[in-house]
Amino acid sequence: MQNIYWIDLNRFDQKGNKATWLEISEALIKEKFVVTLLCGFKNEKYIPKDYQLRIKYFKAVDVAGLFRYSLMANILFWLVRRTSQSDIVIVSPGALWLGFFLKLIKKFNVHLDVRTVPVEIYNLRDRIDHLLFWRLPFKLFKRVPDSFSFITELLKQSVEQEFYTSFLDYVIWRSGVNIRHFTTLKKKSGLQSDRFVITYLGVVTMNRGIDLVLEALSRLKGIYKENVVLQVIGDGHDLTRLKRISSDLGLDKMVVFKGYIQYELVPKHLRDTDCFICSLPNRPEWNVSSPIKVFEYLACGKPIILTPIPAHKNIVKNKNFVVWTEGDRVEDFARAIEYAYGNRVILAEAAKKAPDFVRQNCEWKVQGKKLANYLKRKYYASK
Repeated sequence: MQNIYWIDLNRFDQKGNKATWLEISEALIKEKFVVTLLCGFKNEKYIPKDYQLRIKYFKAVDVAGLFRYSLMANILFWLVRRTSQSDIVIVSPGALWLGFFLKLIKKFNVHLDVRTVPVEIYNLRDRIDHLLFWRLPFKLFKRVPDSFSFITELLKQSVEQEFYTSFLDYVIWRSGVNIRHFTTLKKKSGLQSDRFVITYLGVVTMNRGIDLVLEALSRLKGIYKENVVLQVIGDGHDLTRLKRISSDLGLDKMVVFKGYIQYELVPKHLRDTDCFICSLPNRPEWNVSSPIKVFEYLACGKPIILTPIPAHKNIVKNKNFVVWTEGDRVEDFARAIEYAYGNRVILAEAAKKAPDFVRQNCEWKVQGKKLANYLKRKYYASK
């Protein structure tokens, strides 16, 4: 059994997306690795049920600008005392500072995993964060890791172009889904037959196009205005702002903001969904991504409204249960919503095949095996 220590420099109990760490760790464990997540917390130590992943929580100075550095220091001292050189330490770009000292002190096997480029830069604090936990670590320590992984080939190319480098030995493992977790539930009884519930699930920020969807809803008329309902599940930087926009547009009866819901509890909140929406606009950071929510939508076996960006087309380019917008303008979303409502019966029937597509191509265990095989070849093939 080989040890993997996976470092996350966030407050894990506050993390909206825990699925990547929970599900990939389970896949790695099935490949004979022992996986321990090293992270911080804010309120209480989140302990997942029915997962074999070990989680070691560390205290850190809960002050902006100091949290991650103090967390890295505590993790560094713990790793040096408790682990061996043959262990693998997985770091994100921001934790390359830690990776450098791990190599310097004890020659650990350091693996760099890049899941995204910075996407939320709103103010001076965000710019400083971008400098300290993206640009500087990559510029100074991009050759410190022994191995590399990226969420998509496009993201790897984006990093290579930004930092004038190349990665020749790496593995791509994209987002996935635990299809058993997102089982289709029967609808609650007593609902109007014409009521059409659209669900957005994920981080709630303006740069994800949610504001455009809200304005599109405000333009609907007739049966669309009477029957279409949008539920937004998730938290984020702009939740309060988007609630205010919704209210100003007079959408109080058409939009429900449910806020953050724990990963294990999400499926039951999807029970009444007729159609999902992923409104990511045409921006460089989204074009190189692998949006986890699209895979979760597919597992639910419901139609999906998607923008025609590369990240979406690379997943479900020619599927007949997808309603493609023409772009990311307000009128594009309005037309797509009207089409989804008008063709809801046909789309619902077609979407019953979506879970089969996911099962064959997009399960977390498939992605986890890619990472496991790469790590075995890289570190243990000669042993």
